[in-house]
Amino acid sequence: ASANDTIVFHASLAASTILINSTTITLDKDVVIYSTLAPRIKLESQITGFFDVVTGHEVEFRQLDIISGLSGNAGAAFTNEGILKLHDVSILRNPSLPVGEYLIYNDPVSQLFFKGSCYFQTE
Repeated sequence: ASANDTIVFHASLAASTILINSTTITLDKDVVIYSTLAPRIKLESQITGFFDVVTGHEVEFRQLDIISGLSGNAGAAFTNEGILKLHDVSILRNPSLPVGEYLIYNDPVSQLFFKGSCYFQTE
C-alpha cells in the first residue's frame, strides 16, 4: 500500500480468519484498513505482537475483529507510537497470551482514538 491508501478486503473473505505467523506488521505509512463485510473478517496473530504503528504516521482500522499476538511485545495487538484510530473494532486475546499482558501499548507521545462500538477482551 502507498501512503494515504485505504485497504479494503475482497467480498470472498467474509467470515474468514486471516492468520499471520511470519513477522510483526510495521505500519509506517498513513493508511486505513477497512472491511464492510458481514460476517466480519478476523485478523489473527500467532507471533510476538501483531501491529506496530510508527511515530509520525496515522493508521485507522474499521469494522474488524483482531486476535492479539503472543507476549514479548509491548502490546500484543498494537504497539502504537503514532496515531491509532479504532472504529467499530473488537480486540480479542490470543488464547496463548498470558494474563496481565497488554493488548495495546500506547507510547506517551502517541495518540489513540476510539469511535463507534469497540470491544476489548480483557481475560
